[in-house]
Amino acid sequence: MRFLGKIYKVIFSRAFITAMLIILQVVWFFLVYGHLFNGYKYVRMMVSLLAFIYTVYVLNSNKTEREYETIWIMAILLFPFFGVPFYMICGNQRQGRKYAKRVEDAKIKYSAFHNQDMNVLDEIYKNDSRLHSTCNYIVKSQRYPVHKNTQVTYLSCGEEQYEGLLNAIRNAEHYIFMEYFMIERSTVWNSILAALKQKAEEGVEVRILYDDLGCITWLPKRYDRYLNSLHKNIHCKKFNRVKPLFTMLTNNRDHRKMTIIDGYIAYTGGINLADRYININSPFGKWKDAGVRLEGEAVQNLTIMYLEMWESMKIGRSSRKIETPEEMKRISSYLPHHHHDAMFVNDGFVQPFGDEPFDDIPLSENAYLELINQSEKCLYVFTPYLVPSTAMIDALKLAAGRGVDVRIVTPHIPDKKLIFRITRSNYKKLMVAGVKIYEYTPGFIHSKCMLSDNDKAIVGTVNLDYRSLFLHFEDAVLLYKCEAVAELRKDMIKTFKESHLQTEEDIRRNIFGKLFDSLLIFFAPMV
Repeated sequence: MRFLGKIYKVIFSRAFITAMLIILQVVWFFLVYGHLFNGYKYVRMMVSLLAFIYTVYVLNSNKTEREYETIWIMAILLFPFFGVPFYMICGNQRQGRKYAKRVEDAKIKYSAFHNQDMNVLDEIYKNDSRLHSTCNYIVKSQRYPVHKNTQVTYLSCGEEQYEGLLNAIRNAEHYIFMEYFMIERSTVWNSILAALKQKAEEGVEVRILYDDLGCITWLPKRYDRYLNSLHKNIHCKKFNRVKPLFTMLTNNRDHRKMTIIDGYIAYTGGINLADRYININSPFGKWKDAGVRLEGEAVQNLTIMYLEMWESMKIGRSSRKIETPEEMKRISSYLPHHHHDAMFVNDGFVQPFGDEPFDDIPLSENAYLELINQSEKCLYVFTPYLVPSTAMIDALKLAAGRGVDVRIVTPHIPDKKLIFRITRSNYKKLMVAGVKIYEYTPGFIHSKCMLSDNDKAIVGTVNLDYRSLFLHFEDAVLLYKCEAVAELRKDMIKTFKESHLQTEEDIRRNIFGKLFDSLLIFFAPMV
């Protein structure tokens, strides 16, 4: 009976029903499309013309990596019958024009609140002119300033974040903003939701934003309505609602994970709101994740990032300009000094930044490449998926070749077996160049961290794969000369000791395994 109950639960789950409806539509589409393609020469001519047009379009895409272009061009030209519609749905990075317009309008609207203190940049220049260029690039390309007067705490696991986050929520006085890719109705979320309801009763404004696809197996279809019904001070939106029909925008997800409290406390990193992240019922051994707590002026970057996302989800046209002083005052009320008069602790330089798929700037990849290229002594990386672009692989190999101690930690127990196979298929080319690859033996490492020369680091939500780097909304924090960087290094050294250093014997494959891995690497941009 228990087995039948599980089957019943799966069959009538929202994820299963949605998947079946989409499959039925795909089958119907290709049956009709195939009939027209085979029966009418003008349809074949039109499809061939579309294949040519899309090939030219892909070649001229500003934000597309060369290997991403190559695989889609081959698919389109060799199989125009399948390639054109498949690219339209899964490969096109310029999807959802109306939503992209709202995102851009929101960014322009809030740009007035991104103000860089040039004295801070000058200080960085005196310490490290190369990093100064990186920070200045992030400022100019996406307006996210570098801050001082911010205390940063590195959180080496979900358990560390959970208790601190819950206490910070309980102590909130004005507002709580939450944005997560995944929320699971379980121990973690139930306790947080109870605290949110209590704070709403006390008059605190609560906003919750979650990704609909990321939560499709964890939350009911109308869970946003349920949250909105709990209290007038609780407001919830779900990002990019999953529809059981063809939709190109489904390919772009909100992969960010952040909580902002009263404008001067923020949490971000790889940690979602689910039990496995604090090692309750983890299906993949010990779950290791990482994040940071910010307290101070740098929280402003994340606050504005959140407000931009919230604004972009309004139905209808959005206004690019803040037209009234009242509107300016209202937005300013969410920024740090409005709610906190004490001096913030000065703990190095902190630059939170966001990335989105609708512009022509692969900011996350460029930030990673900058740290890799600047490294002189060591470069340590935590990533759950190692499916990087050719540019990043070349940069890692070059760093190792010039004598940098390059180490990468990936999971030993996978959550996605196919992507794990692709991850392992990238080991050899890196190891031959001198990169050390470790697998986290106790279980699954979900952390997304990069440490360079023991004084620079990036901690955030960005995986080393194509989806994170090019298709999703992401966020990360660039740290320089912060105490948290030293704590990250300690955690990395400890993790190396807990992990297995991969050898030639570990990565040896027979001829069929090598062939299969080669195919996987070739098709990796589509995964």
